[in-house]
Amino acid sequence: MGVREAADGDVLKPNVVFVLPADKSITVSQGLLRLSPRLETGRWHHPIDAFLRSLAMDQKSRAIGVILSGSGSDGALGIQAVKDEGGINFVQDEKSSQHAGMPQSAIATGCVDFVLPPEGIARELARLGGHSYIVQQPVPAAAPAPPEDSLRQVFTLLRNMSGIDFSQYQQSTIQRRLRRRMALAQVENGDDYLAYVLRHKGELASLLSDFLIKTTQFFRDGATFEFLAQRVLPSIMKDRSAEEPLRVWVPACSTGEETYSLLICLMEWIEQIQSRVEVKMFASDVSESAISQARKGSYPENISQNVSAERLERFFTRNGLRYEVKPPLRKMCVFAKHDLLNAPPFSRMDLIGCRNLLIYLGRATQGRVLSILHYALKPGGVLLLGTSEGVNEAPHLFHQIDKRFKVFSKQPSSEHFRFRPAQEHLLAESPRVERGTTEVDPENAADRITMERYSPPGVLINEDMTILQFRGDVSRYIRPAAGKATLNLIGMLHEGLQLGLRSAVLKAKKQRGAVRKKGLQFVQKGRIQNLSVDVIPIPSSSSGERTFLIVFLEGGEAEVSKPGPHRVGRGGTGGESAESSALKRELAETKEYLKSVVEDLSINLEQLQATNEELESANEELQSTNEELETSKEEIEATNEELNTVNAELTDRNHEVMRFGDYLEAVFNTVRDPLLLLDPVLRVKQANRAFYELFRISENETVGRFVGELATERWAVTDWNQVGKFLVGQSDSENISLEIEVPSLGRRHMRVNARPVQLPHEGEPTILMALEDITSSQDLAREQRRLIRQLSAPVLPLQKQIVVLPIIGLLNAERMHQVREKLLEAVRQHRAKMVILDITGAAIEKEGKGVAEGFLDITKVSQLVGATVILTGISSEIAQELVSLNMDRSKLTSMGDLQSGLDEANRMLGCQVIANQDLETLREALRQAKRELDVLRKKQPAASALPPR
Repeated sequence: MGVREAADGDVLKPNVVFVLPADKSITVSQGLLRLSPRLETGRWHHPIDAFLRSLAMDQKSRAIGVILSGSGSDGALGIQAVKDEGGINFVQDEKSSQHAGMPQSAIATGCVDFVLPPEGIARELARLGGHSYIVQQPVPAAAPAPPEDSLRQVFTLLRNMSGIDFSQYQQSTIQRRLRRRMALAQVENGDDYLAYVLRHKGELASLLSDFLIKTTQFFRDGATFEFLAQRVLPSIMKDRSAEEPLRVWVPACSTGEETYSLLICLMEWIEQIQSRVEVKMFASDVSESAISQARKGSYPENISQNVSAERLERFFTRNGLRYEVKPPLRKMCVFAKHDLLNAPPFSRMDLIGCRNLLIYLGRATQGRVLSILHYALKPGGVLLLGTSEGVNEAPHLFHQIDKRFKVFSKQPSSEHFRFRPAQEHLLAESPRVERGTTEVDPENAADRITMERYSPPGVLINEDMTILQFRGDVSRYIRPAAGKATLNLIGMLHEGLQLGLRSAVLKAKKQRGAVRKKGLQFVQKGRIQNLSVDVIPIPSSSSGERTFLIVFLEGGEAEVSKPGPHRVGRGGTGGESAESSALKRELAETKEYLKSVVEDLSINLEQLQATNEELESANEELQSTNEELETSKEEIEATNEELNTVNAELTDRNHEVMRFGDYLEAVFNTVRDPLLLLDPVLRVKQANRAFYELFRISENETVGRFVGELATERWAVTDWNQVGKFLVGQSDSENISLEIEVPSLGRRHMRVNARPVQLPHEGEPTILMALEDITSSQDLAREQRRLIRQLSAPVLPLQKQIVVLPIIGLLNAERMHQVREKLLEAVRQHRAKMVILDITGAAIEKEGKGVAEGFLDITKVSQLVGATVILTGISSEIAQELVSLNMDRSKLTSMGDLQSGLDEANRMLGCQVIANQDLETLREALRQAKRELDVLRKKQPAASALPPR
């Protein structure tokens, strides 16, 4: 495999590793590598994020991201982009990584498919390289094919597990992500994948995670937030009371980046206008894991690419490789799991930020979501959508404020919102959508039928035979009736058409199909007109009322015959026959009867119609009342949902407080010094384990008693009263020493530190008191001072010729002056010729510049009185300090130890022999004193005040 440095315009090839040159950034465009100079922005450079983002945009689902060992968080945002486009991600496991920063940051995003060592990553890449999901070429977007029966079963299992019906989502995206999971499972068809799902219990959860798209980032499309601050927020706050809170909802908030971005923008704007308006931010998502991460508010360090340094410093806290939202800002957001399609929405919102949700939903579901958001907004509320979204599925509900930034305001609507769960909605709509039909408008349907099948005139009527529309010239068949104006068809028809047409309409109603009535006749302008009528039912509208199209088809005409000459006589035709006359009379009577019947029917119909109108009016009133009740119910449900959300948030915070309280309790009992919590009158509220063990007393004997009662009477009466008076002054007390007597331990020295603290859920302040047993350290210091005084006080004369002066303890200018005076007194008194200064146990004070001058003064004064000074017991550290203090060592005679100094003194005095008993006495005294001093110096103050059990 070849390895070489990348150059601008290189083509991506198999088996070639390209290395990024220094001070360059690299991206992919149309399969070519593009290099650009690294920009000096003052922020962290993240070339891997930039490269993986461009790779995902260029190669879509064929992109594969691999994050290996490295420090920092570079690559975390890049693999999110790869996952969003349907690609596959690998990360090196922590065990095999030399630096685990980058792998850990990538895994924390939840977008990683495989966590393997390098050899495991290589094997999986080789396996995936032959799968159809990787090798296939991208195809143009088209209508997705219907899923196989086995895949339908997978969707059913997924819906049963999560309660989410993904048939409402864009099926092209769902199918692409489903094929991605099939590639990871190494299967090619739906049957094999169904078997894989049934064998592996965690696969459904992984498939759900892939379907729940989490594409989000901080301040995405930054110009949108500037537009909000400049145009939208001022309009929302115009003529608004400062006491009225600003309510904001972010549905489909994912991991919270969009929510916190919007909240930061709001806080900056509120600070700019110097307002004190309260902000209530609600954020919801259907994914529990996304909501949990949003509540934590912890994000990788590479968010600095989208968040300015000023905002990072003000609203975030750096914690290792991550940035955490500061608690005051995090507590302003209420995060809750909420299914926008199946749960009642929030209400009375001033602003809703629903960006990049609609693009993942089907068109019918988009309309439902827009209706829900319309209900959730206040009148005049503002809706913010993504750059690729719009309100085309419900244009009458919103008014566009800005086309570029996709900002819309709520429009008043006469529609009454009725919340129905998505499953119920789909059951009612799906069959109609599959058949490709829509709600029929009677007039448009009539136009279409007339144009396609007929050209003659006609009318459109309802079930009550009231004319709804005239179609063409029908004046030959219909005329206005005398009396009260009406549009009843029977009352307006020619007499010869009334009975036949009425029976045809009744027959069409009964048969629910088209009816043709032939043989109708009527007289017009002295001619008999033959007529046929077609009655065609129109499909029902949404109101359920049926309509009928009546088409008049003329069939010819004939002249009306006139009576012949009147002939008189037998066998003549002197007039119409009796039969003919009878028939005419019968016909006239029948017509008259039918006319009366028609009139009676018309009257009854009018009465029924009046009654029906009254009933309809009452029904409308009841329906209006019912709609108001339903609206009130929905508002109550929405309020209840908000309360449940707030309750869940408070429960989580209460758990956090309980955990923090347990932590403080553990710390309180783990501290090895005795601790007490006292009320203002010094009554014990709580004590830690160290206190009980020190005083050898039980909890029942301690809590509720005055603290002075726990020791002897002397402690309670004297010292403790002073401490109590001091504490009542509301001051912090530090390092107050008490001498108390504990019955089980005897007299002890205690150092007391106390200060008032305000505990949660308690009205009065509490005094926190710490007791430190300093008895051993005080005894040690006292013994050390006694020994130093013992060794430094005497001047040891030997045979009135030699004077030994041991110097133990801290050397400074003041101490050197005391040594000088003591030495002169001893030399004059004993007339010594040799002076031995032994500094084995001495230490020079820091910045003690007077020490060297003191030694010089001692040398000069000794020479004046005829004595010689020998310095012994000098260590390398002391010598270095003397040199650093400009000590002239040539003026001092220095020997290694006391014996060498004595030998040198004897030599200078002419080998004068010192009595053995005197010398041994001196040596033994010095050795014993130095041993005691060494023991004291090695002792450390007691680390714990607890006595041995």
